[in-house]
This record gives sequence, structure tokens and C-alpha cells, in this order.
Amino acid sequence: MRKAGSVLLALALVGTLAACGNDTQESTTESETQEQTTTIEYMETPSSAELTVGTIDVLRTGYFTDANGKVYLGVEVQNTASSQAREYYKLTATAYDANNNQLAANAVIMGVIQPGETQYIALTLDCQGAQPDHIELGGEEGHSSRTPTDYTPTSLFTIKDVKETKKNGTLTIKGQLYNQTVYEHDEALLVLFLTKDDQIVYAESTRVEDVPAHGALDFSFPLSVPADQLPDYDAVQVQCIDRYASSTAETTVITDTPEDDSPYEYDQLVLGKDESGVYHAYYNGQIATEFTGLLGNDHGVFYIENGTLNLDYTGTLEFQGKTYTVIGGIVQ
Repeated sequence: MRKAGSVLLALALVGTLAACGNDTQESTTESETQEQTTTIEYMETPSSAELTVGTIDVLRTGYFTDANGKVYLGVEVQNTASSQAREYYKLTATAYDANNNQLAANAVIMGVIQPGETQYIALTLDCQGAQPDHIELGGEEGHSSRTPTDYTPTSLFTIKDVKETKKNGTLTIKGQLYNQTVYEHDEALLVLFLTKDDQIVYAESTRVEDVPAHGALDFSFPLSVPADQLPDYDAVQVQCIDRYASSTAETTVITDTPEDDSPYEYDQLVLGKDESGVYHAYYNGQIATEFTGLLGNDHGVFYIENGTLNLDYTGTLEFQGKTYTVIGGIVQ
């Protein structure tokens, strides 16, 4: 479990959970575009419930509020219909204080969600320094639709080589997005932080533009919240949402330890010997005394500690998203 400087409050989407002892609003469907609401409230034990908007079900949700009152909300939805797609469904989120005064609101209109498909949504709400008491979710199920001609199947997008890096106090999610279609695409990337029991504790999204047809694009997504203020989490899940079809790409989950803060660009580090024959990691001609990790040359990959080769180290090491076995300072 990773630690953060901010306090994370347990929360739950309570919907119609009578057993929780909270006053909630039950959803009713009057028309295809009737907006319906439910409430997320702070509770000691995370629970789950559903907000159903026609055939669109909210399966789980969670959020984190930073020190400036900005809310990072993640929502998982599913189209429960057996044969009918939905197009342009809407999700709204409104934050309130303890006196039920509105602090902030935001909404998103999604593209197409296929029958049985699960999608993820990230929303931010700026409460202008205030800490919300609860968040109310609402929604419209949009229109029934046949599969549009420009719908992009999930299988045509994949996310690979995802890793976390931490530098200068910022956590960055990096990886590659593969586009196997015949068209260039713009995509939305969603990052979800999860606990061991799959509770969402943080969510944020960004745009990735001009992913080439039959090609790949490297992405680098620095998160808005400083690394030491993020909530505790056990895994990171990365999702891709296509701009036109809202298809969810292959999920990538990373659970490795992020790289330590480092003043060096890794690809600029060089392994070399000093006048005494001792190997060091060099950066711009100087020994990189703040670097600890793995570095290689034509003879292999070695364990470097504080800029100097350490042949006494033996153990298992996580580095740049992978696990290595090191014996006598040499990667096996």
C-alpha cells in the first residue's frame, strides 16, 4: 500500500441502500432522457449500489478531493441491454456541502456504448477550496442506436508497456497506445487508482491526439495531484476511450513501485570506469550520485547504488515496471 500526504475518506455510492441508514433518492424512468440521481456519501466501510438510467447502470464509483477542493471522480458504467446500443448518454456530478449548498458541477456526454459493454468515466469538480460533504450523480440514457458505421471495436486499440515514474514530486503514467484501424484517431486516456478490493480512490483523464493508423504513439500523462498527496492505492488501471465510438481499449494494470525521484534523464546515464577502475553511472560527465537502479553496457546489466556499481547486492529488485533478480550486483 502506498502512502500519501492527504487523508483519504472512505466513501460509497449509496443509491437505494436502505441498510446504510442514509436518506437516498430512488431512480424512476419517465422518459428516455429523464435525468435521474443518486448520492455518494462518506461512510466508514466502502459499499456499492447501482444508479440505473434506462439500460445504463452505474456499477461503482469513488473519488478523491485534494487540498484545494478539487474532486477527481471515477465511475464505472455498463449497458445492460442484450441487443441495443446506446448513443450520447450523459453523466452529471454535483458536489454539495453539509448544508446541501451546491459547490460545483460537471457533466460528460459519451459516444456509443454497446450491449453488455463496460466503460469508465473520469470527471473533475472544482469546489474552490471547499471539501464536499457528498456528491450527487445524475444521468440520461441517451438514444437507442444500431452500431454506427464509424464505431471502432475495442479489440482494435491496445495499451502496452505502461509504467509509473516519479520525478520532481510528480507521478507520471507512461506507455504506448496502439491503433490497429485504418484511420488516425484521437483518444481519451483514463487513469484509475484502485485498492486491493477494487475500490476506485482516484481518477483522471487526458487527451491523446493523432494516434496514427496501423501505428503506435507514446503517451506521458503527469497527474495533477502531487505524488505525496495522492491517496493510498494498490494498482493503477489505464483505459482508452475512443473519441467517436467510446470503445474501451484493453485494460493495463500496473502494481509495481514507481521510480524514485531522480534529477537525471535515464536514457542519458552512461556506465563507465573512473581512473581507479571503479564503475559508476555518469550523467553529463559527472558521477550520478543520486541514482540508484539498474544500468547496463555491452557486458550486461548491473546494480548501481548512489552512482556506483555495487557487486555486494543480491536480491529481487523492481525497476521501471519490471522485476529483476540480481546476484552479486549483476542482473540474471
